[in-house]
Amino acid sequence: MSGLAHTNALLSIEHGLLLLDQLGIDIIEPPSREETMQQIAHTGTILAAISDEMMLSSRILTDYKKEMAMKILAKMLTNLFQCKPSLFPLVLIKLVRLTIDHGVSPMSAIGLAYYGGMIADLGDLRGGHRFTKLSKALVNKHQFNQIAGEVIWITSDTLTYLEPIQGIQEYRSEGRQMALAGGDIQSACFNTLIMVTDQLWSGVPLTQVKESISSALQEMKCNANKYFEITLPSWYLQAGYAVQTFFLGLVSYRIYRETREELWAQRGKKLRERIQSWNEQGSKWNFQHKLELLEAEEAYSNGNFERAQILYDKAVSSAKQHKFIHEEALANELAAKFHLAKGARSISLKYFIEAHEKFYEWNAFAKVKVLFTSIQEKFCGDP
Repeated sequence: MSGLAHTNALLSIEHGLLLLDQLGIDIIEPPSREETMQQIAHTGTILAAISDEMMLSSRILTDYKKEMAMKILAKMLTNLFQCKPSLFPLVLIKLVRLTIDHGVSPMSAIGLAYYGGMIADLGDLRGGHRFTKLSKALVNKHQFNQIAGEVIWITSDTLTYLEPIQGIQEYRSEGRQMALAGGDIQSACFNTLIMVTDQLWSGVPLTQVKESISSALQEMKCNANKYFEITLPSWYLQAGYAVQTFFLGLVSYRIYRETREELWAQRGKKLRERIQSWNEQGSKWNFQHKLELLEAEEAYSNGNFERAQILYDKAVSSAKQHKFIHEEALANELAAKFHLAKGARSISLKYFIEAHEKFYEWNAFAKVKVLFTSIQEKFCGDP
């Protein structure tokens, strides 16, 4: 976020807090994260006693002051997690509690969507899934069409941890269309941008991704008069976080093998455990092959070569089965490098050739060229 945008966001937050104070809503920053976690846990206990059916059948909010407060709280959330993340959970909890105490409004759906993302980020993926689904159900039941696009772009990030990422494209497309229909240009742009990102990480051929990027940029030029800067927020689970975690884990193990510095082994383990948690709680379709590849790299780094060989093959098979062609290519390439390092040149060549073919299918032509040159240099003298 640029300096001017950051300043404007902080002013918006300050103005929102003043308005909330006039409406009798106090937001006080807690002295510690521990106290924030206690408030989150208390709200979770309250929500655990309320079934989805009870929430969906709750009365419609009629108190106009409370409705105004909920609108202000909801609008503050985006700025808060970029500029003042310590207040984000408190504002979100206040929004959820107003829904519980006074009835549902369109802002209730936004609050539950963010709440699902927050508790998912704290490790409760299944709880997060419940509230992302519930927020969309509120939109559908009460025809809150004006915020449907926003709810979809908020909830779809959490869903990528629990459902096959390729299938979420249709959901994001629905969000884009509903946002445009409701005049919500910002949410339409968010959905469009994240759709393109999902295409990249789900293995769509790069030529198609390139076309989608061009189309998205053109759409944004037509529909928006500014560029929306997005940063990874605290207190909220975003789809890109999974990709970042996966590749940082691979990098950590590679650096550990080269330096033998224990710090990198511990970083790799921590990142691998995070992927393992998402695989156990969430979508095996999205995370199984990532976990197996990280486990293979970990076993290789620790000298457990027999286990590493098995896990590389599992990662290749899972990535292929789940249609992540780019990560199937990556798993083959890393397996090739593993076998080459162990002196198994003929086996290594087989994996390199398979990696080359899969990168070509993905339309990663620059990578194909580099890999072809590397294969020639490594194996040109072999019989």
